[in-house]
Amino acid sequence: MNRFGASIDASLLTFCLYAPVAQAANGSVINGWGTSARGYAGAGVALAEDAMTIANNPAGLVGLKGRGIQLGATLIKTKQTFEAGEFPPPAGPLPPGAMPLTPGTRYSDPDVPAEIGGVFPVPFAAANWRLSPRHAVGLAVYGNGGTNINYKDFDNPNCPPGSTGRGILCSGETGSDIAQAFIAPAYAYQPNRWLRLGITPLLVIQSFEIRGLGAFAPLSSDSDKLTNNGHDIALGYGVKAGLQAQLLDSLALGITLQSRIDIEEHDKYAGLIAEQGDLDGAPYFQIGLAWDATQRLTLLADVQRHYFSKVRGYANEGVSTGRYGDDDGPGFGWRDVPVYKIGLRYRASDRWVFRAGYADNEYPVTPDNALANFLSNAVFEEHYALGLTWSPGPRNSFDVTVNYNPPQRNFGPNPFYPQQTIQQTNRIYTLDLAWTRHF
Repeated sequence: MNRFGASIDASLLTFCLYAPVAQAANGSVINGWGTSARGYAGAGVALAEDAMTIANNPAGLVGLKGRGIQLGATLIKTKQTFEAGEFPPPAGPLPPGAMPLTPGTRYSDPDVPAEIGGVFPVPFAAANWRLSPRHAVGLAVYGNGGTNINYKDFDNPNCPPGSTGRGILCSGETGSDIAQAFIAPAYAYQPNRWLRLGITPLLVIQSFEIRGLGAFAPLSSDSDKLTNNGHDIALGYGVKAGLQAQLLDSLALGITLQSRIDIEEHDKYAGLIAEQGDLDGAPYFQIGLAWDATQRLTLLADVQRHYFSKVRGYANEGVSTGRYGDDDGPGFGWRDVPVYKIGLRYRASDRWVFRAGYADNEYPVTPDNALANFLSNAVFEEHYALGLTWSPGPRNSFDVTVNYNPPQRNFGPNPFYPQQTIQQTNRIYTLDLAWTRHF
């Protein structure tokens, strides 16, 4: 192996080992991978700009020139609040199963070792090799998922007898830490001048941890595997395939399909996650157009659809007749939703490229599932993005992208005490940075 190849392998391995993730997302799928795609708010499956196209549409790999690497990171700062409303005092003893929450607002205090001044860096890396005019290969390592959430312990006078009497859910400190890392080798083929095809086998490493749900032990199929069992690591696999077609000289079509990600059961949480700990990755489909309105301006329009109904852990209602961990046990209550994305690219010169994007995500959570999602902040309805690329020379370029998500509020009744309303508010701020080197 040459020195270039050895360097890439070492870099990608380092990034793979450092892959717990946190990103603004559409459910369990983030809003584009890499600075370019995130500069369009996740649009652009009909484009090929850098090696991170592997994660967005592997067909674009054969549209890149020569060979190169990209190293980058998403810098994230989050803030979550949970508010329980006032409720009329009960006329007598609480009925069995009732659990009113202490009125007031609680603030999440994430406990992530990798944080630097409250900012969490999430790295990514990719490499591409053009083997011939018709063949290309590559490798990408990237993350996916939601952020760490942690609500500190406090005295809770509303807790029922037999509980710890502390914390939001009467079981002490309450939080979640869910992360995914993807290792994605890719191959792309261009059979003729207007069509590109690509495929990416996916190896997925998923980490899952939940704390503070001990009050739900009577509702679990296995209370020893319900909560506070540390991080549980599971491996999974799937495939992503795509095509890009040049319909006209100025109009290109892109299509990407990701299969369901088959992930091992999280045995430590078999009494919490539906289907005895089975939390697979939901499949999705995306189609988009790229129109060169002028020599400098390209306009993008994409539609993406997530199929959360294929995974019971996501699709099952938050309040269910089944027990936690059963096939019909409680889940997040997410619906299948479309995401509409638009973007633009303006090539001001050989050195400067500017990007902008907007995405509108139909919110997948109904009010009845508000409590089931208070440990999740992966769902935002709107995404705004601005980005740029600066190329000081032919071999190096630097990317910056800023994503803004308006605060997302999710509210509804407390399913264990319907006279009380609850509200969760998520805020997230992200800055993407990347360096690309061409060889």
